[in-house]
Amino acid sequence: MLGHAGGIPKPLPQDESMALAIAASISPREQEILQSVSIGLSNQEIAARFSISVSTVKTHLENIFRKLGVSNRTQAIVQAYALGLV
Repeated sequence: MLGHAGGIPKPLPQDESMALAIAASISPREQEILQSVSIGLSNQEIAARFSISVSTVKTHLENIFRKLGVSNRTQAIVQAYALGLV
């Protein structure tokens, strides 16, 4: 069994378990927003793509930044790639 030695679960390293927790906290809509940001779409383009307001896009981005512990789009994309979200 993967991650098991003799049937006993092997604890995840601290960094890996933290990464899994962060990835799990990102909602499906936030993942769609992240994917859109990663391909270079503007807030206006994302809003049009998902039929939501620009204000809603900004709210999603603020939540994403908070969850990922970053402060801008570029950092969010880098962190999302590192976590396998995009």
